Amino acid sequence: MKLIQIIPLLIFVAIVSYLIGNHLHDRELSRDKFINRIRLNEHAHKTHKELKRVTSPDGRVDAILAEIEIDSSNSNIPNGYAVYLVPAGERLDLQSLYPNRKVFYATRITDLEFIWRDREFLEISYARGDIFEFQNDWILDKECRVEVRIIPQSASYSLSK
Repeated sequence: MKLIQIIPLLIFVAIVSYLIGNHLHDRELSRDKFINRIRLNEHAHKTHKELKRVTSPDGRVDAILAEIEIDSSNSNIPNGYAVYLVPAGERLDLQSLYPNRKVFYATRITDLEFIWRDREFLEISYARGDIFEFQNDWILDKECRVEVRIIPQSASYSLSK
């Protein structure tokens, strides 16, 4: 075989290998994203009871407080409380492949309140509690990114007893 015939064949093989390699890499990223989404929503299979929903001042985002029943058969295990951010008016769909993002999760929490301080600034306050998950940002789209802050109501002790 002449070199002039081999070069196009080598170029073809290189291009196909590159494309297949990128496809496999994208599949790996997709699987990793899927696993991360499952981890972010580890309470999805638990019973959620929506307690409160407050819409942002610009009407684009709802903050939802939900009570999560951890173990109905054991009264010694406290229920959890989560704050989710969703596009305004959307229901809390915890079983979807792209679950609504939980930005706060705690147990043994007392006097939990949240208030929109601005159209993209949500403040969560509490008296006492054990916080296990917290995420300080949530992105709806290019024009809407919400900052979340947690603020204990007391300047001293805020852990549950």
